[in-house]
Amino acid sequence: MDEAAKAVVVKGKKDEKTFVVDDKTKITKGGKDMPLADLKKGMNVSLEYKKDGDKMVATAIKASAPKAPKAEKKDAPAPAAAKPAETTKK
Repeated sequence: MDEAAKAVVVKGKKDEKTFVVDDKTKITKGGKDMPLADLKKGMNVSLEYKKDGDKMVATAIKASAPKAPKAEKKDAPAPAAAKPAETTKK
């Protein structure tokens, strides 16, 4: 997020794209309006835009908090060691 340049950089799976934000851009989080200043690095966004010459102008940005990393279960018991099969002699 570059507030001075009024631009949002979105990192996709393959590359990064820069979108210009103007006064008409609708920014929401959880269905509620939010200011541009509240967009933070690491947030997940869904973005709609229009081409204006060589610029991509964001028309709507829907933000959500980043997903928490999956926590490892630290209290889980270690798996039991396999016991060799017992043989009986007759």
